[in-house]
Order: sequence, then C-alpha cells, then structure tokens
Amino acid sequence: MENDRSARRVRVRRAALLGSLYATQLLAGCYRAVPIADAGSAANARRVIASLTMQGTTDLAAQVGPGVVRLEGDVAGMRGDTLELALTRTEQANGTDNSWQRQRVLVPRASVATLAERRLDRKRSWLAAAAVGAMAFLAAVIAGSGGGGGGGDGQPVITPPG
Repeated sequence: MENDRSARRVRVRRAALLGSLYATQLLAGCYRAVPIADAGSAANARRVIASLTMQGTTDLAAQVGPGVVRLEGDVAGMRGDTLELALTRTEQANGTDNSWQRQRVLVPRASVATLAERRLDRKRSWLAAAAVGAMAFLAAVIAGSGGGGGGGDGQPVITPPG
C-alpha cells in the first residue's frame, strides 16, 4: 500500500513538473512582435524590441556590452532621433540573453535595423489558459487514480450486484 502512495506521488510530481514546463513555454508564446515602421510612433509603444545594425552593436557596446544584437525594453521617451529605453533584456550574437533592471539606455535611430512592439496575443493567451486548465485537470485525475482499484482508506471497494 505504501508503494502505491509512493508511486502516486512520483506520478503527480512528474505531471506537475511537465505541466509547469509546458505552461512556461505556452505563456512565453503569448506575445508577438509587431513591426513599427516609423520610429516616431515608437513613443506610443510600451515594450519594444530593437534589432541593432552591425554599427549599432559596435556603437552601443559601451552602454550594453559587446556583441549585443537585440534590445528589449519599455519606451521611456524620444529625444529627437534617439530612443530612450528602460532595458529589460539584451540578446548577444551567440544567443545569450541578459536580464536588465530597467536601466536607461539612449539608442540612436541609426543604430536600429528593425523596431517592433511586443504585444500580448489574446488568441494565444486564451489557448494557453485552456491548455493550463486541461493540464491541471489531468494532474488532478492522475493524483486521484491510485491504480489499485481501492477506496481512499486502502480497502477494496465492493459493489453489490444488482
């Protein structure tokens, strides 16, 4: 009987771990990048992703570090042809991400190859919420099925014929 409970705990933990990993991936996919054609309209955006030019990577190295090819942050303002970002993340050419604590960085428009606004995708969000709910339901079903066919007290359930 103790082995059944132990096996059940292992199944529940495994399902919870897999579910949380899957949910993390789903929730990360709830956002999409919408291109911003005019740098002036970036001032109206909340969170932007700026892909840097090769020269921009070189020019901004003193502010954001060497090899940074992408910046993500909240728009703090526009100063002429310069975008002021409160950085939340940078990405290097080798794929390494670095988190920032909203430090302010001035980014000249000439340093930006492409600019996009990071927006919540409502359809993906609803799908992710439905998937997380389904995983929670399955975890509850797995947790509730001991596989032994017995009741909660460890005794077999006997159903009278009829």
